Amino acid sequence: MVIPQRQRDGPPAKRSDARANRQRILDAAKRVFAEQGVTAEMKDIADSAGLGIGTIYRNFPGKDDLLIELCRGLAGEIAAGLSEGEDEDDPLNGIRVGMRNMYAIANNYGWLMHAKINQQLPPEVQKTLRPPHLDARYQAVLRMIARAKEHGQVRGDVDSTVLMTLLFSTIWPLLHNPAREVQSGQELAAAVIDIVLNGAAVRHS
Repeated sequence: MVIPQRQRDGPPAKRSDARANRQRILDAAKRVFAEQGVTAEMKDIADSAGLGIGTIYRNFPGKDDLLIELCRGLAGEIAAGLSEGEDEDDPLNGIRVGMRNMYAIANNYGWLMHAKINQQLPPEVQKTLRPPHLDARYQAVLRMIARAKEHGQVRGDVDSTVLMTLLFSTIWPLLHNPAREVQSGQELAAAVIDIVLNGAAVRHS
């Protein structure tokens, strides 16, 4: 006998609870990993989420599965953050919006980048952090730079790839700069992005 899909999935309220619990686990995992690094135990995540350890393992059979899901979430946030920039009518402001979003994401996922650099991530998790989504973020910024050139906002002699690389290369050092003690990440991001883009902007006499 074939069981209808609705019966297999359970009542709507139960499905809604399951989705809410899954999101609580992901939010808690980001907090715990940010505090303790990727060596944190699943029980620490369960405690932070206010859920039983069994609920954690029903959603994520192992820590690798949880980390992979967080990596996928990171990719989604990157795509959404840059898409917001591309949707701006003003191309130069679009670059600012997209890059400020990249700073915010890097601030939230700094623990993941630390783990990657220090080779603390299992191979399957490392694979999830590789292109194509990283290539896609570079292409998105290159498109925004091209539009800014077409609108006469960025100098035509500026190498687009160099400008894009410079914008991204400021993120990681800035988040670990002593200036963070007197300014928020977003304030620093705005200041650095403006300095870079002002150097590339067309001068109107």
